[in-house]
Amino acid sequence: MTDHRERSRWNPKEMWRAIDRAGMKGVTIAIIIFIAVAFLGPLVWTDSPTQVNLEDAVKAPSLAHPFGTDEYGRDVLARFLGGAKLSLIVGVCSVLAAALIGMVIGSIIGLVGGFTDGVIGRMLDGILAFPALIMGMALALAIGPGALAAGLAVAITGIPWYARVVRSEVLSLREREFIDAERALGASRRHIIIRHLIPAVTGGVAVQASLGVAYAVLAIAALGFIGLGVQPPTPEWGAMITEGRTYLTSGQWWMSIIPGFGILALVTISILFGEALRDHLDPHGKLHF
Repeated sequence: MTDHRERSRWNPKEMWRAIDRAGMKGVTIAIIIFIAVAFLGPLVWTDSPTQVNLEDAVKAPSLAHPFGTDEYGRDVLARFLGGAKLSLIVGVCSVLAAALIGMVIGSIIGLVGGFTDGVIGRMLDGILAFPALIMGMALALAIGPGALAAGLAVAITGIPWYARVVRSEVLSLREREFIDAERALGASRRHIIIRHLIPAVTGGVAVQASLGVAYAVLAIAALGFIGLGVQPPTPEWGAMITEGRTYLTSGQWWMSIIPGFGILALVTISILFGEALRDHLDPHGKLHF
């Protein structure tokens, strides 16, 4: 059975104290602020992110437009907020999908082993041969560019990583005495997976998912940058950088630098939070990645 001390690590108060002791309270607060800005910001700053106004094209930051305007006169702050919300939704949903599917696959192959482990393992290795950017390009050509192609690319290429994490943990757990006791009592594999193995590997998956969000944001932005991600006029950070890069040499920096800073900030706090979570859940470096 799961040790009481392991369960207590998921107590919110204990987690907050651990983050505070590790000096990572600021990172957690930054994540909360970022999420609040992405989802509540458009309710406060109500300018349309898609409204074209050529008379205000390429205006520098001002009181009327704190982040300036782009080449079509669209408010960059409104587009920045829209891009933040889209990056969070697509990134988090794709990572959750990959984590859930990867947990199921990793639990099965780790528990069953043998031929099943070998066949599915080779299939997962084949998926790993395709980075998210390449997979996204292929899906964009197949189903058309957009958020769906970007999200599917991140989810599909992320599944093997979570499956590997879970498989490694299951291999180390399946010979434990409590698993043998469950088998002796006639428990099915599904019962063992759901009741014991998945809760036991949740920590490793949570760490991987925290780091995976950073990777997902970069992949989505990269697809948008090359024109195969979310399509205009929908605001997306990678596409915003592409649209504004031609103006960098003439001094209109805000169109590319501001969305670039958004990517940097979200990726950085995701990585820092993932590292803090790993330090808390795995202080002795026993998790397998």
